[in-house]
Amino acid sequence: MWSPSRSPGRSCRSSGAHGAASEPQRNTEGAPLHDRAGALLAPRPRVVGRDLEGLKVPRRSFLPEQPKKRRRRSFMIWESMCVLSAHGGTCVYCSREAESMDHLIPFADGGLDDLNNLVPACQRCNNKKRKRDPVVWHLMTSMAGEWRGDGTIRSGAGARGLSLRDLYLERHEEALGWLEHLEEVTAEVCDYDRQMWFLNRFFHLGYDRGQSSFWSATVALSVFHDTITKAHEQGFPKAEH
Repeated sequence: MWSPSRSPGRSCRSSGAHGAASEPQRNTEGAPLHDRAGALLAPRPRVVGRDLEGLKVPRRSFLPEQPKKRRRRSFMIWESMCVLSAHGGTCVYCSREAESMDHLIPFADGGLDDLNNLVPACQRCNNKKRKRDPVVWHLMTSMAGEWRGDGTIRSGAGARGLSLRDLYLERHEEALGWLEHLEEVTAEVCDYDRQMWFLNRFFHLGYDRGQSSFWSATVALSVFHDTITKAHEQGFPKAEH
């Protein structure tokens, strides 16, 4: 019997065991083809994966499907101004001058890339907080350096020699107060009348220059400082039509 390993140009012979000849190659009219010696041409080998006895064999990938990578969006200048001017234009973490917008729930951890999840922050605090939520960052910084060489899980924390449990409970209460402070700033940023005031007056400024650069918004806040301060005192009145 003909084997696929043989050259397609060799003659077609009987199968031997089955006593039946392999199907030779044929031309467009259905007549069998012969080589120069007059022998029938053997059939062409089948291509596995493309055609198997007339059936299409789909090519499958067994690699796990990769999730689509999230992309940061670009903010308009009025949005950056709305966030950076909240909390008196100071960082919510250290009260320095606000230089950037920080995601309370980190974007890399699934946080919303919108004004509802943004607060004003200085660049130093933003870099230190990195991909941590406010509670984790507060506990990490406030509980570090409390032991002076004699600390155990039962005692030695701080000047009062607290146990690790008592220290955590004390810092836990501080974290709850910290969250209330952040919720107040978030409520200021998300105030509807405040957002509409910035939108109506500064929409024409377009988009900021980059995700990490707020130069345009900072300049606009400096130029319109008196106007924004007056509007804040008046409760951000609606625009007159």
